[in-house]
Amino acid sequence: MKFTELIKQPEGRRLEFKAKLPAVADIAKTIVAFANDAAWNRVGTKLGPGWHQVERILDYCVEPRLIREIMTEMGWKDRTKFRKKFITPLIEEGIIIMTDPENTTDPRQQYYLTDKGRSLLQQIRGNI
Repeated sequence: MKFTELIKQPEGRRLEFKAKLPAVADIAKTIVAFANDAAWNRVGTKLGPGWHQVERILDYCVEPRLIREIMTEMGWKDRTKFRKKFITPLIEEGIIIMTDPENTTDPRQQYYLTDKGRSLLQQIRGNI
């Protein structure tokens, strides 16, 4: 499930009205921390990414990087699980993009931050 879909879901039976929208970084923290309270998607669990892990990937992908470079930086060995846990959600949210989106399976494929990703990284650095 995409983060944007999770945001639209209410928390239990209670809906809240917000007079002022929070900053993007605050929204991102909430999404990553709670992800609609689904255990498979919660930060810091075995299956969900930690906030600092996401920040580290964003920081590393300011320049285009191969997936194996990102995995090495993060200490991961399983490409499929790494892609599912980190790369795919970041692409779906428009935070990182591929250098060659037409050839998604190219071993020379690289990933780097979008403007949205750069903005999020700046906000993370300023708020954490």
